[in-house]
Amino acid sequence: MTMRTDVTEESLARLAEGFDLDAETILAGMDAEEVTDILAANQALAQRLAISGTPTFVLEDQMLRGYVPLEQMRMIVEDVRAEG
Repeated sequence: MTMRTDVTEESLARLAEGFDLDAETILAGMDAEEVTDILAANQALAQRLAISGTPTFVLEDQMLRGYVPLEQMRMIVEDVRAEG
């Protein structure tokens, strides 16, 4: 996702509201210790898995790096579900 404006609380609030989300709750939680801990855990996991870019998808024992067309992604998910 690319923002074509400065990232400010106001621009984030507009973005959240554009997705019909509660901007006030989101902004209030941005600096919460729980959120910081979750982000740190996700970053540590990404480092262990050598994930350095987005998008990256992990499906069972497969790692898909980069853009995957929708139909191809559907087929991959269907195959993984069939194996499981």
